[in-house]
Amino acid sequence: MAKSASGGENRRGSPEAVEKRTAARKLNRLLTEGSEGLATGDGRTARRRARLLRELEEGTRSPRDGLKPIELLQRAHDLLVLGETVTSLRKVIRVHPRPPIDPEEARALLAQIDAAYGFRPEVYEFLGLPDEALQRTNAPRRRGRPAKG
Repeated sequence: MAKSASGGENRRGSPEAVEKRTAARKLNRLLTEGSEGLATGDGRTARRRARLLRELEEGTRSPRDGLKPIELLQRAHDLLVLGETVTSLRKVIRVHPRPPIDPEEARALLAQIDAAYGFRPEVYEFLGLPDEALQRTNAPRRRGRPAKG
C-alpha cells in the first residue's frame, strides 16, 4: 500500500473502504430510485455493458477482421454475468459459418476450454460450430431452423 505524505497508510484501496463505498452507493440508490435502482447497477456497470455490446456488434461484422473466438466467448460470458439475456446477444452477434471441422475434435477442445475458463454454456452457440460439435458438451443445442447443408 502507498504511504501518504504524513507517513500513514493510504486506506482508500483497502477492502474495508471499498465495501463501505459500495454499501453507501447502494443505500443512496435505494433511497433515491427505489428497489429498481438496486437492480440496474451503477453507471460504471452500464458503461461496461454498453462497451461490451458495442465491441461484440463491431467485432462480429467481419469474420477476418473481427474478434477472435476466445474474445467473443469472454465478452458474451461477461454480458450474461451482468444480466444481459441470450436473446439480446443474438440480436447483436453475427454468427459466421466456420470451415468444416471434425466434431469430435471440436468437442474435445470445447471441453478443454470449458474446464479452463468456466464459460456459461450458452456462449458456445455464438461460435458458429455445427450442432454435432456442441452435442455432449455443456453447450445447449441451437434453437430454430437447422443449418443449410
